[in-house]
Amino acid sequence: MPVYADHVRWLWRHIAAAPIPELLIIGPVDSGKSSFFKELTLHQPHSHKRVVYRYWDLLRSPGARTSDGFWEQLTGILGLAEPIRSDRLGDVPRLLEEKYPDARVVLTLDHWDDAQENFQAYVDLDALEKLQQWVRNAQRDHFDRVSARLGLIMVTRFPTTDMFVGYIHDHRRDKPGLLRVSGDVERLITNVCSFPFLDAEHSRALVRTLTSTGIEEIVHACGGWPGLLVAVARRVTAAGVDPDLTQINLSDCVGPLLNKTLLPGVAARHNNNERRAWVRILTDIQRGADPVSKYALPVLNASADMETPLPLLRLPSAIRDYLRPEPLMLLDLQSVESTLMASGTSPADLAVAVFHLTNSVRAYFAISGRRVRRWLPTAEHFQVDDPRTPLVVVSDRPAAIIAEPEVLMDVTIVPPEKQTGPTPAHWRIADHDMKGATHS
Repeated sequence: MPVYADHVRWLWRHIAAAPIPELLIIGPVDSGKSSFFKELTLHQPHSHKRVVYRYWDLLRSPGARTSDGFWEQLTGILGLAEPIRSDRLGDVPRLLEEKYPDARVVLTLDHWDDAQENFQAYVDLDALEKLQQWVRNAQRDHFDRVSARLGLIMVTRFPTTDMFVGYIHDHRRDKPGLLRVSGDVERLITNVCSFPFLDAEHSRALVRTLTSTGIEEIVHACGGWPGLLVAVARRVTAAGVDPDLTQINLSDCVGPLLNKTLLPGVAARHNNNERRAWVRILTDIQRGADPVSKYALPVLNASADMETPLPLLRLPSAIRDYLRPEPLMLLDLQSVESTLMASGTSPADLAVAVFHLTNSVRAYFAISGRRVRRWLPTAEHFQVDDPRTPLVVVSDRPAAIIAEPEVLMDVTIVPPEKQTGPTPAHWRIADHDMKGATHS
């Protein structure tokens, strides 16, 4: 399991800490959860530590819709010599001992939440509830090593614990299966494990299985999100030799991942649409929220050249630029008019000169007419809804007076003649010939 080597160590820390594990796995969609637990069963990396893994995808066992079918499927997955009977679960430790002497068996229930929500099509709720309750009873009696045989790993689609709990409470009437089998939610979430992203080394290894070009660029754009790495790598392969990532629509790769769970969850919680939900998330991150723990979003590995006061720059570029807003032009009309007049523009020509200057700057930065705003010197810092908004400021005042350097991540100052006062290091100054603009 070369790509998931760190994940094997991550899981062992949780397995080793619990005589009978009952773990709830959260993490973003397409983060490799299913692939990892399938490979875990195939390679059995902890067999030398007397732990055996088994895997059950609850969405691919339609026979488990009935009680008899459920126990029959479970018997086959565990490879037991005798069928498990719902009224004789006390026989399970003996059957496991015969099949796996002196070993603990850990069963992964993949798509655990989806199967319960759609239990009519996938799983018998009574049987699943009985299995989980039996494991919980065994946890309480774990001093009896004969009973300490079967643990559970329940894999969900939820990015974070808050979203899991919030969803259960919000849907307690229309999703009775999920609430019922989850049981004591507060108890269950004490065993939550966040499925980790890939580190840079293993991200490269994954990308190399799909393409030999643009590996570093892909990893920088995607971070350690396996689903996104795979989607972008396939786009790169399709684009041909040595492609330019800026020419590939990465939003088509990012959008389906964010819109499966994260954005609908935040939108529902705050009564927003999904675009506004994304802006809310980014604003929260810019104010200091941790992208990984709060929103299950990957971050780039810290390095000396990434030291920045702007938290959003920790996000991989493809994620950070998803639904990026158009540039906004901020016109300090008083400053522009006074500078134009000082350079010889007559009052009669002032309006025309301002018009030409505005159009010249708009054309240079590809700013639409509806994205021009006036700024008054008596106003406070200019506020933008989205901290990623590329802002073009036309003024000769100190830039920090107009906009907040600790909030905005893309600001260009266009001085009519020269920019005075301190300018934040991450802002850019573009020399623009105002006199030429007035006569264009």
